[in-house]
Amino acid sequence: MYLILGFTKKTSYILARYLLKNQDIPLIIADQRKTIEQEELLRELMTLGVVYDELKNQDLSLLDKYPISKVFLSPGVPRSIPLVQKALDLGIEVLNDIEYFYRLFPNRTYVAITGTDGKTTVTTWLGEVLERERKVVLVGNIGNPIFDCADKVYDDYIFLVEMSSFQLESISTFKPNIALITNINEDHLDRYKSMDDYAHTKKRIFLNQNATDTAIINSDDEYSSSFLKDIKSKKYFFSLKKEVDLSYKDSSLWVVKEKFFNTQKLKMKGFHNIQNALTVIAVAKNLGVDDIYIKEGLEHFKGVPHRLQYLGEYKGRKFYNDSKATTAQAVALALTAFDEPVILLAGGRSKSIDFKPLKHKIQEKTKRVFLFGEMAEELQKSWELKKDDVFSSMKEAFKGALDSSEIGDTILLSPGGASFDAYTSYEERGDHFISLVNSYKIKNN
Repeated sequence: MYLILGFTKKTSYILARYLLKNQDIPLIIADQRKTIEQEELLRELMTLGVVYDELKNQDLSLLDKYPISKVFLSPGVPRSIPLVQKALDLGIEVLNDIEYFYRLFPNRTYVAITGTDGKTTVTTWLGEVLERERKVVLVGNIGNPIFDCADKVYDDYIFLVEMSSFQLESISTFKPNIALITNINEDHLDRYKSMDDYAHTKKRIFLNQNATDTAIINSDDEYSSSFLKDIKSKKYFFSLKKEVDLSYKDSSLWVVKEKFFNTQKLKMKGFHNIQNALTVIAVAKNLGVDDIYIKEGLEHFKGVPHRLQYLGEYKGRKFYNDSKATTAQAVALALTAFDEPVILLAGGRSKSIDFKPLKHKIQEKTKRVFLFGEMAEELQKSWELKKDDVFSSMKEAFKGALDSSEIGDTILLSPGGASFDAYTSYEERGDHFISLVNSYKIKNN
């Protein structure tokens, strides 16, 4: 009997459906919440096999009530909660869908991508490059739930697995053929004891690799460089500052010592996207993709929604949606992408990240800042802004930004905080910002 802890439509439901259809194993579904959507999904699962409804229950008594042999953990459920810790104490295995999928299908080709910033962009970009020559599917923290790809037809696909630190916590045998960390910066310190603890979790992406596998490493990243002695796989390096396997100099990307691609052909703003392009080349080269397809994919990629997404210009104002920026480093990268100072909208829910070091960048790169959400006052103090820079919602902050703007200004949403104070995801927050921009266009048409 398996316990699925944390019930979501994208991950847990798909996993449960697979287990019921293919393994006929009784399941207990538990979650802190009990929503209408969850109840509907649960009723669907009950038509497939034996399912016990424990929604709105994560009590320790579940371990006494049922003979549980495995606990499947959704990414949003911390391993630190009492129920999980008690299960571990009792010798019950705690894992996630990616780990279990790998055990069932160990011979497929896996490319695992993690990092504080850039992992979604890199995963998506890789997909566009690789699909020009190979069959590819995006899974994990992005794209399809991994158990939607269990059919035999996927045997010859390349699995691009975007992995958050939360997902990496619950792997034990997962062994990607290629593993990549884009960078490691302050993030999720509301969940981890320290930066070292957070970085150690990211390092787990290399945990099971051996000499037949490849680790792609950011030579410019302090934490990634510190992992080198523990990595057993082949090492392939990229850098914006040094001459390594993949480098940047003279407005070009270099493979070893040969010029490969002119960065002026990239369609996305920001120096960080030059680094992202290096990682894309690194993976594609290690998979044997033809250079012509790599260059085509680099040149044609326009970015991902909610990551420095250009929304157009209206009445002389340019609008950018960077809702996916949920760290200080991501905000810094967004600001650096612009030559002229911007009007910045920032806020959301705190992840216990120190934003004080960003103060000088804020002073240098912003014309005005409008703050919203639970952490608005925290940012106002960290950046030594005025109290009237704090607004009750993003809608009010956006109105303030418009009222203060002039022809030639750029209005940028790059929040820095998580979305969960007012939205279910960064996508919903970004979509709200897009709707505010569109409403402004309609009213002023």
